[in-house]
Amino acid sequence: MSIFVSILLGLIQGVTEFLAVSSSGHLAIIESIFKLNYDTGSNLFFNVMLHFGTLIAVVIYYRKDLKVMVSELYSILIGRNYEGRDENGRKLPKLRLTVLILIGTLPLLLAVPFRNQVEQLTISLGWIGAAFLVTGLLLFTADKIIPGSKKERGMSLLDALLIGFAQAVAVIPGLSRCAVTMVTGLSRGFKRSFAVKFSFLLSVPAVLGSFIFEFGTALSEGVDWSLFPAYIAGMVAAAVAGYFAVGFINMLVRNAKTKKLAYYCWGLGGISLIVSLFI
Repeated sequence: MSIFVSILLGLIQGVTEFLAVSSSGHLAIIESIFKLNYDTGSNLFFNVMLHFGTLIAVVIYYRKDLKVMVSELYSILIGRNYEGRDENGRKLPKLRLTVLILIGTLPLLLAVPFRNQVEQLTISLGWIGAAFLVTGLLLFTADKIIPGSKKERGMSLLDALLIGFAQAVAVIPGLSRCAVTMVTGLSRGFKRSFAVKFSFLLSVPAVLGSFIFEFGTALSEGVDWSLFPAYIAGMVAAAVAGYFAVGFINMLVRNAKTKKLAYYCWGLGGISLIVSLFI
């Protein structure tokens, strides 16, 4: 794998992960086009590095929120009284957002037993195409939902759990995690900006947990370390592209413009389905 291909895949990962058009589906298509048949361990390690790059993007973009969450958690663990504040200077309930994120992460455990079956779907262009069509429908729907006013204070544990189940379903290749969780949040009466923020913050423990698990698996299967420069190049590209993509999707959601991405998903999904009939 060349540096050029790794950077291309990194850019695709960063942009599509956060533009709610499914990074997994795009990577599966590109890897099929370029016939990237490197060994399993190296393939897994590279994908892990790409996702780590997008994790870096989210951490940097939402660093203020994450700083408050980590500070709250650390202070509670050492027995110190700590209260964060929202943008208006009002005190937030201790660990509230952190607890909501953790509750939303739990349903992912239900997807673990189906890991091998999900991985098999990445080689089915027809399945990926169908999932893209569903993603397009979700993005189109997002513009039609009348948003509520829920933020941290108004969000319930049930809201977090339902969004968590949506995230678990979105492990299916071609189905955008961002789109599924964002639409679920909007349907629960979230403010548009908070629906996006919670979706991205929810991805942090999910990606971090996946990184730790998959990193060990990749090492055990063997990694071609001669490709290390390509791994790093892809990770950096994913981080840079991801950071700008987060800002862009925030703008689209606030202005109810995600239907433009829906048309793209429908087009790509339709093409994928047609191509799958001939290969």
